[in-house]
Amino acid sequence: MNVEKISVSVDKELLKRLEEYMSRTGLGDRSRVVQLALRDFLDERGLGEEDVLGIISIVYEESLAKNALTELQHSLHHLIISTLHVHVNEKVCMEAIAVRGKRKELVELLSLLSKTRGVKKSKLVISTQIEDEDQDSQRV
Repeated sequence: MNVEKISVSVDKELLKRLEEYMSRTGLGDRSRVVQLALRDFLDERGLGEEDVLGIISIVYEESLAKNALTELQHSLHHLIISTLHVHVNEKVCMEAIAVRGKRKELVELLSLLSKTRGVKKSKLVISTQIEDEDQDSQRV
């Protein structure tokens, strides 16, 4: 593997939390942790053209966001495979949205969902890149 050595400044409290985690889990290599974090960061924010599968997780206040989120998801239905809706409590809901499309399309979808009034938290997790498939035959 071709690697480049870099220096990174980290807040003391953040480093303490990392070292505690590494100690509890037996993960003993800071470089590995940084590499994993960078891959996740770039996966969630990349603007590539490759086809990928992923999950968007959102937590929102139902009274503020439900209608807008439903309309947005319907308008971008070609990216959405399925949605799981969970009632966290009387006011808050969580959704896990299975998505498929170009990486940049999914990042843009996440951005639109995140900007919706009432959304408290949102995250995109890219699960895998789709290799050499006929995309049109897979979409409904």
